[in-house]
Amino acid sequence: MVKKSVLEKLSNNELEKYIRQDSRFMSDAIQSAYEILVQRGRVFSEIEINEIQALIESKKEKEKIESPPANGWDKNLVEDEAAVKLYTNQLIWFFSVLFGVIFGTFLQIYNYSKIKNYKGLIITLVFGILYTLFQISFSIYLQDNPININFGKSTLTFLLSGIGASGLFAIREYLIPIKIPYQSKSFMIPLIISIIIYIPILFIIFKGV
Repeated sequence: MVKKSVLEKLSNNELEKYIRQDSRFMSDAIQSAYEILVQRGRVFSEIEINEIQALIESKKEKEKIESPPANGWDKNLVEDEAAVKLYTNQLIWFFSVLFGVIFGTFLQIYNYSKIKNYKGLIITLVFGILYTLFQISFSIYLQDNPININFGKSTLTFLLSGIGASGLFAIREYLIPIKIPYQSKSFMIPLIISIIIYIPILFIIFKGV
C-alpha cells in the first residue's frame, strides 16, 4: 500500500502511467492515481472509467491470489513500484552480524534519512557508535584479561554483533518504528563497500600486524 500523499507529488503525466492497461502498480495505487487526476480536473469518458475500474478489480483479484505470506522480518515490504526503496530489516541484521554493527547502523541511518525521520536517524547513529566503541573496548579487555570460555573469539564476536543487531532491530521496530510500505533496496553497493573495507582488516588480522 502506498500513501496517497506520495502520489499527489507526481505530475499528471506520471499519474497517467498508473491507470494504463499495462500498469504494473498495485490496485490501491491505481485507485489513488485515478482519484487525484479527477480532483485535478482530468475528464474521463465512460469507457475510460469502466476500463480503469476493471483494471483495479483485476489487480485486486490477482493480489489476493499472489499475496505472499507475511514476512516476519519485513511486514511492510511490498512490490509496489511507487513505494520508497529501503534496506530490509533482514539485510540490516545480516550486515550487522557479518560485518559489524556499524555497517548495519549506516544502512538503518539511510532508511531513516530517506523517510526524513531524523529522530530515528540520530538515535540509530548514537547507538551504533556507542555499541561499536563498547564492542572494541570489550575485545581489547579480553585480550589483556583472558577468561575461560567454551567458545572461540570469532564466536564471541558474532554473539556481540548479534546483540548489537538486536538493538538496531528494537529501535526500528519498537522505539521509532518504520510503518510505511517500502520496496527492497538493492544490497550490492553496501556489500561491495563492506568487502572493500573488510579486505585490509582481514589482511591485518592474518598478518598479525
